[in-house]
Amino acid sequence: MKRSISIKLQTHWQEKKKLSDLRNAYLLACNLIVLSVLQNRCWNRVALHNLVYSSIRKETMLGSQMIGLKKLQSRAKT
Repeated sequence: MKRSISIKLQTHWQEKKKLSDLRNAYLLACNLIVLSVLQNRCWNRVALHNLVYSSIRKETMLGSQMIGLKKLQSRAKT
């Protein structure tokens, strides 16, 4: 059984800005990866990683652990 938890963060405006920037960078990365999947018809996770990883790292502020290609790949198929 899956469970989820919701926690309300009490942050200062600087932290809210950083979190918002991070969310926007993640959204941009998701959109760029999905476009690459569709344009290249690439459904293999390893091949997709090789195709987009370095460009996503250059175009966004995301760290290596934030680029979840496996999750994005399964969403792009549907």
